Amino acid sequence: MDKTTTPAPGWQLAIVLCAFALTAVIAKGFDSSPYFTTATFGILSHLTLLLLVSSRVSLRPFPKGFGIMRDLLLGTGAASFAWFASGYALRFTTSKPYQPPNSPAEIALYVIVSVLIAPVSEELIFRGYMQEQIAMRTASQTIAVTLQAILFGAIHLRYGLPYMLIIAVTAGLPLGILAFARKSLWPGIIAHTVFNAATLVTK
Repeated sequence: MDKTTTPAPGWQLAIVLCAFALTAVIAKGFDSSPYFTTATFGILSHLTLLLLVSSRVSLRPFPKGFGIMRDLLLGTGAASFAWFASGYALRFTTSKPYQPPNSPAEIALYVIVSVLIAPVSEELIFRGYMQEQIAMRTASQTIAVTLQAILFGAIHLRYGLPYMLIIAVTAGLPLGILAFARKSLWPGIIAHTVFNAATLVTK
C-alpha cells in the first residue's frame, strides 16, 4: 500500500502537530542568539520533522523533458507572486523586520540552511505531508491549502511576529496551490529556493 495516498494514524498527526508547536516555542527563545545557533536549531528541527513524516511523503514524480522547464517557469512565477504579495501585506505591520545574515560565515550558513535544505524539507513537511493529510480528512483542498499555510506561518514565528508570519502565510498559499495543481512538489521547491535566495540577494 502506498502510504502517501492514505491518511496517517491520528497519533502520528498529533505528534507532528505537537512537534510543530514545540519547535516554534523553543525557537522563539533563540531570538537574540547568534545566527549559528538559530541555523543549527533550524536544521535539527527540520530533520526531526522529516523523520516523523518520511514514510508518507515523496518527491516523485520527477520532472522530465518539457516538464523541467514548465516547473522552472511555474516555480519562478510562484516565487515572484509570493514576493510581491508578501511585500504588499507587510505594509500593514510596523514590526521590526527579520535581519538576514551579514558576515561571510553567516551568509554561507544561510545558503546551506535556507536555500538548499529548507526548500526541500519544508515542501515535504507542509505541502507533501500536512496539506495532503488535511485534504484527506476534510475532503477540501481549500481548507487544506489554507491550514497548511497558517501552520507554515506559525513555524516561522521565531523570526518575529507578525513580520515573518505574514511572509510565510502569504508564500505558503501559492505554494500549496501549486502543489495541488501540479500534483508534484518540485515547482514548489523551485519557488521556495528562489524566494529564499531573493531574500538574501535583496537584503
